Amino acid sequence: MKDIMRRKILPRLITGILAVTVIAAMAVISGRYYHSRSVIFRTEGDRIQIFRKGEWHDFLIKGVNIGMGKPGFFPGQAGISRQEYRRWFRYIAAMNANVVRVYTIQSPAFYQALFEHNILTNRPLYLLQGIWVDDNHVYYYLNAYAERLHNEYLAEIRRAINVLHGNAVLPPRRGHPSGSYRFNVSSWVMGFILVQEMEPDFVMGTNEKNPDVGDFSGDFLHTLGASPYEAWLAYIADYLVSYEQNNFRRAPLRLMSWTNWPTTCPLYHSNEPNWTWENTVFVDFENIRPTERFTSGIFASYHVYNHFPDFFRFQPEYINYIDNRGKRNPFEAYLIRLKAHHTMPVVAAEFGVPTSRGAGRKNHILPYHHGFLTETEQGEANADMFESIVYAGWAGGIIFAWQDEWFKTTWNTQDLDIDDKRSHWSNIMSAEQSYGILAFEPGRRKPAAHVDGNISEWRMTMPVFTSDGIRLHVKSDERYVYLMLQDRLGNVENERYYIGMDIVSHLGSRTWTDRNITFSRPVDIIIVLDGKENSQILVEASQDTFYRQWSRAGNWYLNVPSFEYQVFIDWLIPRDLRFEQRDSGIFNLWRMLLVRPLYLPYTQELLPLEYFNVGQLIHGNSNPKSPNFNNLADFYINRRSHAIEVRIPWMLLNSADPSNRMFIGDLWENVDPQQPLWMHPYLYINPVQVEGIYFEARRAGNNTPAEAGFFTWRAWGDSPTYHERLKKSYVIMQETFARHRTLR
Repeated sequence: MKDIMRRKILPRLITGILAVTVIAAMAVISGRYYHSRSVIFRTEGDRIQIFRKGEWHDFLIKGVNIGMGKPGFFPGQAGISRQEYRRWFRYIAAMNANVVRVYTIQSPAFYQALFEHNILTNRPLYLLQGIWVDDNHVYYYLNAYAERLHNEYLAEIRRAINVLHGNAVLPPRRGHPSGSYRFNVSSWVMGFILVQEMEPDFVMGTNEKNPDVGDFSGDFLHTLGASPYEAWLAYIADYLVSYEQNNFRRAPLRLMSWTNWPTTCPLYHSNEPNWTWENTVFVDFENIRPTERFTSGIFASYHVYNHFPDFFRFQPEYINYIDNRGKRNPFEAYLIRLKAHHTMPVVAAEFGVPTSRGAGRKNHILPYHHGFLTETEQGEANADMFESIVYAGWAGGIIFAWQDEWFKTTWNTQDLDIDDKRSHWSNIMSAEQSYGILAFEPGRRKPAAHVDGNISEWRMTMPVFTSDGIRLHVKSDERYVYLMLQDRLGNVENERYYIGMDIVSHLGSRTWTDRNITFSRPVDIIIVLDGKENSQILVEASQDTFYRQWSRAGNWYLNVPSFEYQVFIDWLIPRDLRFEQRDSGIFNLWRMLLVRPLYLPYTQELLPLEYFNVGQLIHGNSNPKSPNFNNLADFYINRRSHAIEVRIPWMLLNSADPSNRMFIGDLWENVDPQQPLWMHPYLYINPVQVEGIYFEARRAGNNTPAEAGFFTWRAWGDSPTYHERLKKSYVIMQETFARHRTLR
């Protein structure tokens, strides 16, 4: 026993004591660290500069935004560990980035990891700290001067400053990180980007409810001709600077900015379809000025994406602009015009594209789509946007985002799942979840399977269905259901196969009338495997969420300014009563809405809705180690193994929460087919829990039903498994940032 103590327990005890001692010493050192190594930034004209070795040098921001979410955790739960942050900071620095931006106060683990990273490297990461306004207060008051909102935001400013200086103990608060903050990272704080993207109604509400608010004059900032909202922005920034200077007297002055976006930018767009929202109110940072005391300066920051708002697709001077790479580039055209408006430095505080299987919007002029991009296309798009940012004379850009975020939702998927369970599974159909350069993949070390032609990973699984020479194996994980169909009697390259899936017992159709096929059970989903180009997934018509959601006659209006009233639109999707009946025998393509009907006020065009056929299956190799890797791949045909591997996203099986085996139920419950759909405008998914899924497979031409096989999976609840993987876009951005060398 004593030998065991000496060999195992004692070394661990000594290591633990040393670790605690080192951390404690670092915490003490951190309290004084900025005395000898403070970093000072300033604005000079339209540039940001850093003071190093007795001189000012231009500093180009090459950054990434870091969120607070990871699989199994919502942001307010602050679930990311110090070790994870340390690893991420190493990756980010190796990508040649020099700035990280956060939106709100982070957990103590974040600041400790940042301190430990920066104190031990000659390639520090500088911090742009955000301070968030409580969303509940924003939507409730629609007024920045509302006493509760205003006072709480000032308290949050005080907390943030204390946190950055390692001088805070934050008690538990719902939706906020808490704990002891003892690591002083203020030496690497280059500045602040206050508030978040504000909807026009909040800005307008602030302006309309405070007509007597005039220009603001503070010690560090003042306004000239500002709106009440702009005056409030100046006030909160001046308050922040004053608080830090009064309480931490050796702290340098820091750069200051606020979040803005095209919806409230100071530019007017004549051909914006949603003109009653996008062109209603303007926030102009040119109305905010630094005083002589505020020697660091202010800069303008914008979240800029090519897919939204719609003026990126329709504004004539943007869509006809040709960049120096010889292509039409509305994104760069907007950057140049916005830069010309400003006399201060301008930073793209968010830009990027996601690698999701689904899409929220597409831009057919410049394919920086809101989803449905490969990882290589993501890297090329992000790199191209950064080149445009630099070419337009901006002071840098910050990629959105560093890591994928499973808790996110997208406008065209948000009604199809259970909101408080989103962080527990990966909905690859939701564009907002896949902006990261770092992927969170299901499984502790790898996914349940790859669709890559290598079927050795299926050897330990028993088939769930066997008939007529066909064997069907099934697996699942937090993102997909995987199938491996093996046919020893047929040619898998030339045969057509039908796989029926019975998920919700009281729904579905036993017969597919279009192909005159009968299954042994009523099926909700049919997978058609018909070669590399014609394979698809279909959904039984009464369970078609696209039809149910967007066939609501009389539920959409178009704003037509030339007529000074709203045009009533009743043709989002033509109504078909057959789709509203159970057991219809009709199976529809899987579709996602991209754009509702639009009216272009300048060119006076009326455009129909756009949708995306996400049910069309993509042949390719999903193994990241393969030179032919395609993250969008759905299936792979292997002639030698007589096998077809398939992976289907949970959402395309109408799952609302696979972590608890919850699926969308009857979409037409309590809907009277004799009444117009506008009387039932809201989509209710009526989720139901299932025990598992029944599978039945056959070749085309065989209409003899066979007994379906049953598959179930462990309901993992709030404990998903996952592993990290750097996407292919990482290396592309690493090379892009390296080409733009500035003093770090």
